[in-house]
Amino acid sequence: MIKEEDRLAAVVADIDEQVAIAPRGAFVKTPHGAVLQNRILKGKKGQSSGAPTDGQSLSVTEAGKQQNYCHFREPVRLNEKSLLEKADLDKSIDFLDPINEDIPKGSWSLKFERGSGLVTITSLLWPGTTFYHVPHTRKYGWIYVGTGEKNKDLPFML
Repeated sequence: MIKEEDRLAAVVADIDEQVAIAPRGAFVKTPHGAVLQNRILKGKKGQSSGAPTDGQSLSVTEAGKQQNYCHFREPVRLNEKSLLEKADLDKSIDFLDPINEDIPKGSWSLKFERGSGLVTITSLLWPGTTFYHVPHTRKYGWIYVGTGEKNKDLPFML
């Protein structure tokens, strides 16, 4: 028999693995394989920023694309990509799986709040998950306030 605290720990670990995300470039991978918070790139007004390859934090346009948000876990689908697909990647920042490649497709919902001052991304697979990111800054995070039940009907709903 499984104790309730063991079941709860397993559910929390599952949720964390599937919904913990970060903006592309928020973390860098060193040549030695260590993953560090990206402190080199800057946002507006000198704030340091997790950023794409242009040396700035995610712009409003970039922040509106799901491909610019990645799972913060060991990559699963990256190793399945062909050499041609990997050739276009920046090894220092493109070492995580982007959320737009998740199965089922469409399992994330991205929208802008406060005009274009805030991006929120919700998981349709784990209802109760909300990720936020302020474009042009390093400000981002996520919270899960749900029942611990996965939406197993999602593939049939899309």
